[in-house]
Amino acid sequence: MDLTEMRTIITKIDQEIIHLLSQRISLVPELIDYKNEFKISIFQPEHEKQLYSKYWQIAVEKRLNPELVRQIFELIIEETRNLQYEMTDH
Repeated sequence: MDLTEMRTIITKIDQEIIHLLSQRISLVPELIDYKNEFKISIFQPEHEKQLYSKYWQIAVEKRLNPELVRQIFELIIEETRNLQYEMTDH
């Protein structure tokens, strides 16, 4: 495989990551509705800790830098939380 082919594959993977992020963000309105209905706080630090721990373990299993994975998900979760705040009265 030459460099051009590798770059093409990398670009496709990057586009898929963007698509998956879009899908994740698209769930925010439903998430807000659910949390409102059941009076659940937007910010749930214990749940976030559990997620970071789970993702850390997966990163280690996949031989990825777990700190990198934690930082990525920290950004994703923060963006999702901020969107929830923007879309509600909280």
